[in-house]
Amino acid sequence: METKYADLIKQLECVTDAYEAALAAVKAFESTTRELPDVAGVSGGVNYFGDDFEKNRRIHVISECFAQAALDCGSDFKMEDCDEFTRFKCTLFGYRVFCLATKGSTEEALLMFLLAAEEKANE
Repeated sequence: METKYADLIKQLECVTDAYEAALAAVKAFESTTRELPDVAGVSGGVNYFGDDFEKNRRIHVISECFAQAALDCGSDFKMEDCDEFTRFKCTLFGYRVFCLATKGSTEEALLMFLLAAEEKANE
């Protein structure tokens, strides 16, 4: 039986090795992210059948840092309203980033103001 399925077994070994390499990379990524004071992680994924990661990737920046940087140099603002927080998205230094601002927080108010100002400027 092993001879009959030798090619399949080789493929399973190959994908297992790739999975182990990906798992090691994810662990290294998590370790790196934990050491960064303003970056909480990355939203997005790598699609097996194509590379959607670059299109869908956004870096999660803590709201206090995001608000200040967005005020200074953010562009292309968007927002999604959720129950407990508001998700703000923008572009900073060419990177697509987002934050989760708690409802009623100073950061949320500042970012709502920036969003309104950008919408008004684009009219």
